[in-house]
Amino acid sequence: MHGNLEQAMEAMLHAIALQHAGALPAALETLDQAIALSPELLPARVMRSEVLAALGRFIEAVDTLDDCQRRMPDPDALKEQRQALLAQALADDLVPGHDPQALLERAYLQLLAGLPQDALGNLQSLLAVQPDHASALNNAGNALFALWRTDEAIAHYERALALRPEDAEIRFNLGNALQRAGRLSEAEACYQQVLSERAEFAEAQMELAHCALRQGHWRSGWQAMEARWRTRRLQHRLPPGDAPAWRGEPLAGKTILLWAEQGFGDNLQFVRFARPLLDAGADVIVLAPPALQRLLGTLDARIRVISAEAPLPAHDVHCPMMSLPYLLGIADESAFGRAPYLHADAADVARWQTQLGERQRPRIGLIWAGRQNQINPGRDIPLHALRGLLTPARQIDWISLQAELPPDDLAVLSELPTLQLCAEGFRDFADTAALMQCLDLVISVDSAAAHLAGALGRPCWVLLRKSGEWRWQQARSDSPWYGAMRLFRQPHEGDWPALLAQLEDALEAEFGLA
Repeated sequence: MHGNLEQAMEAMLHAIALQHAGALPAALETLDQAIALSPELLPARVMRSEVLAALGRFIEAVDTLDDCQRRMPDPDALKEQRQALLAQALADDLVPGHDPQALLERAYLQLLAGLPQDALGNLQSLLAVQPDHASALNNAGNALFALWRTDEAIAHYERALALRPEDAEIRFNLGNALQRAGRLSEAEACYQQVLSERAEFAEAQMELAHCALRQGHWRSGWQAMEARWRTRRLQHRLPPGDAPAWRGEPLAGKTILLWAEQGFGDNLQFVRFARPLLDAGADVIVLAPPALQRLLGTLDARIRVISAEAPLPAHDVHCPMMSLPYLLGIADESAFGRAPYLHADAADVARWQTQLGERQRPRIGLIWAGRQNQINPGRDIPLHALRGLLTPARQIDWISLQAELPPDDLAVLSELPTLQLCAEGFRDFADTAALMQCLDLVISVDSAAAHLAGALGRPCWVLLRKSGEWRWQQARSDSPWYGAMRLFRQPHEGDWPALLAQLEDALEAEFGLA
């Protein structure tokens, strides 16, 4: 292996010389040789993306960069480079505007750049000339799906599939749109057909898991979720350390390392399943993101919580946190346990009480947007849409629990004198937890803060898009995960005004506030 790396480095240095000499095809061929010798030589993959871009092969360049990013521990490491590459690809003088293939490629790049409306315009131009262009129909479906025009997306996928019934990618896309529309049996049929033709299609297996979990089919859902390690997104994700994975064998007398694999909310939701491991006789170590370390330390004094940035202690086996329900055989929501299972620090609570002063009227915490490195227009509510809710006439002290403020909302803050900002007091999630203890209610979009309030046992109302995530299931207004939580759902996709009207009625009923 060491020899392969040396040969790969030599090949990469030769590719650099070829690139500087303008011999781009030869440089690309040499980089491919380097990557074949050492697949994890990530600088070679980054350079390959640069050479492809210089050759005008922008779709391959972005795909190469995305593949490299999936192999890196920092999900944002190549974010700026990717944005620059897409900006270069979409420069007006680089792509002819009327050639059908150029329109299709430009639209695909616009989708990669997060510009679905622009992509849809180009695809509609292409479809006006070639209405039976299956790839254009499929990508138009992708654009409409990104724009939350789900029914139109379904229609485009169905037309594309009628033209190319053997295309598993189109059928998978149709399944995703049907799932969002709540047509779960039809979605499941799509995924099952995809898997009958391409058994290795891990993303289809994952979506079958989501359909099962939405319906409370816990055991089969958790089992199917294990396919996530074969998806493009996670297949290169390596566990910490060299210990073997826990596969459900007895743990008495062993030390198990639990590690956080995905977002903050997932960690807050699934860390509850560490406790049964203690009952099985294990010593439990939780490897936590620094922002969660202090808070997760309140789960159980017998559990050692260390920062993901710290050296790994000795352990016998490891397990990603979201695999615990499957390995523990969780088949019923009664086994989820009850909140609170995390707790705020008393000194931190006292600090916030002092800062907030004497309570004069109801205090309600508000989160209207999630993390800003994962901007999600279907999840987040624009702050200006909340003006009616935050009116001074409502006699509520509104406390912002946003750690990050969406840039577009900064200009609106001056119009909302009732909203108190507290982000400067948030060092980590433990600080946010302490502030939540001082509030009568937390109102949140689908965010890590909602999971935090739930884990603390605080009253929390969650504002969901019509097709909320699998963990909120279908149609129910309560949550199997958190006993003090109430769910509000859009009656129609994107209809925040109707949901906010429901919310105002609920506030009046709860607090007697008009």
